[in-house]
Amino acid sequence: MLANPQSSFISIHFTLTLLLGEVIATKIAILLYLFLGMLGMWFLCRQLNMQTVSSYIPPIILFLGGVYAIRMTVGHTNWFYLAYIPWIFYFYIKQETKYIIPASFLLALIFLGGGIHPFIIAVTILTTYTLFTTIKNKNTKAIKLTILLFLLFFPFASIKLVPTLAVYNEMLPIEQTDIQPNSFTIMLESLTNRNSDITQVYYSEDGYPWSLHEYYSYIGVLPILLFVISIILWKKEYWEYIAAAFFIIFLILSQNIFPVLWKFIYSIPGTSIFHGLSRLLFALIFFIAVSVGFALTHLEKKKNKQLTFIIIIILFFLVTDLTLVNSSLFKKGLYIEPQKAVSTDEFYTLYAEDKEFFTQQYLTFLNNKGIWNCYERFYPAVQGSIPKATFNGAEYSDYHGEAYIAGTNDELQITYFSPNKVIIKTNSQEGTLVLNQNYVIGWKVKVDGKRQEVTSTKGAVSTAITKDNKEVIFYYLPNSFIMGFIITIITILLSIIYYYNY
Repeated sequence: MLANPQSSFISIHFTLTLLLGEVIATKIAILLYLFLGMLGMWFLCRQLNMQTVSSYIPPIILFLGGVYAIRMTVGHTNWFYLAYIPWIFYFYIKQETKYIIPASFLLALIFLGGGIHPFIIAVTILTTYTLFTTIKNKNTKAIKLTILLFLLFFPFASIKLVPTLAVYNEMLPIEQTDIQPNSFTIMLESLTNRNSDITQVYYSEDGYPWSLHEYYSYIGVLPILLFVISIILWKKEYWEYIAAAFFIIFLILSQNIFPVLWKFIYSIPGTSIFHGLSRLLFALIFFIAVSVGFALTHLEKKKNKQLTFIIIIILFFLVTDLTLVNSSLFKKGLYIEPQKAVSTDEFYTLYAEDKEFFTQQYLTFLNNKGIWNCYERFYPAVQGSIPKATFNGAEYSDYHGEAYIAGTNDELQITYFSPNKVIIKTNSQEGTLVLNQNYVIGWKVKVDGKRQEVTSTKGAVSTAITKDNKEVIFYYLPNSFIMGFIITIITILLSIIYYYNY
């Protein structure tokens, strides 16, 4: 999991998990990130000089809208990091080098926390805004700052990025080939349809099902009407946000109206994992919300009591409507009785014959067991580990235990097991000791306290032992992690020194 792009152990809520357990911590984190996202959007609006009442409306539209709620309901906690996007933009629009550092650090935090989709959304928002603000200002300052932001991202994210790149060639490609059904009608329905039945499915031409959670982004008709008003007013101070919104619409619909562009985007390594273009609806809502905030600010500046009262009514209506509609989603996802299980010391993996068994991943984890064919897209191309049995109890004949001698298949005793460290008692055996775990670069071994070579035996972790050996310790500590850790720490320290001496 260290190199897995979606692992989330370098995050705020992982700390909460260690303190409170995964169920309580996750529910607290949902509210925490919701608050952080809305707060960041409010600071951004104030930075953009929006008026007092108007500055509260964009945060409401963006984070009380359906995108955040639906993703939390179906358990996509890697979407927590949508909350960092307004903060990144807040620092970025200051258009000063010293503020690019925290913007880049927050972008790295999205990646470090496993927020692959929020990361791509953040990059899309930044690059789209850069494009149109460059056209508006007729200079390249925004482009230079954006390049600097992305360059600083790499050393900040190295603690995870370097291990990911190190094992990338050992993993199966994570490209997606299915094409999401998209149209202007579907997009408009996603933004305005109050029906949040997550069992609704759209089918692509090849029959692949796309559930409603991939589309649902309810903000209602009113924000769209207000966006139309912002277009009619069309003030120079915010036209780049309106233009950016239309460009995002173009990107979402590109597979239908401009397939050449769509295919080019998907040809970029790693981008095909973002195979549902409806996921860019958050970026669209971001630019809609900012445009609406500017338009209402323009009206609020007139100091007309009737106009100000109308804006206050709009604010209360949006809070009420979005809360009533989207909070109902949480009842479907957060009021489930937590599963209980008794953990056992012995670890082994099971094979799920049916996809329905994927729903048992959490329960299986609590039992200190694994699912060999679990729901996961990032796994080794050569899988040397062997499941012990199926969920129905059918045993695999080529399973020889979690530690055994190749050839004789004599099983050895594991005295300690964790995902990153396994201690085995050798019992005077000799030959090639095989650990029933998939081999990737980064596994190391100590035999009676001395380092020796780790090998791959049919894709499984292994090493040579003699009759004189007593204990073998396999542990996962890739050099890429050490290197990445050092780079990240040095980058953080240099950033602190920079601000201290600024």
